[in-house]
Amino acid sequence: MPVSEALTLTMTSSAPFMPLVFGRKLNDALSELATANINVSRILDITGQEVAPGNPPAEHRDSPVLMQFPPQGEPVAAGSTAQLVIAAALELEASVEMPSLAGLSLPEARRVLDELGLVLGRVT
Repeated sequence: MPVSEALTLTMTSSAPFMPLVFGRKLNDALSELATANINVSRILDITGQEVAPGNPPAEHRDSPVLMQFPPQGEPVAAGSTAQLVIAAALELEASVEMPSLAGLSLPEARRVLDELGLVLGRVT
């Protein structure tokens, strides 16, 4: 039998593996993916609104990632991209504490509402 020489084989991955970004703030997730050389092609919020992956608006930057594709640990081949779904940005709306109108006449109730910037609707 011929004597063989020892062969050393080194295997390296040519594609990065998708990290777990679920639950991370969008800004942090995008930074981690950029560090791993993974491009993000699409970001949607849970209402279906498109969010710009290159420069997401300020109101979305702290939104948590709810879903990622590909899943954690999957290789992301050259030319492939990742996609993310994030929570919708919170929108605060002005609120007014409604005063009690019980016992007021209609003109008195209108005056109270007018002072708060409210409009009296249909009265039945």
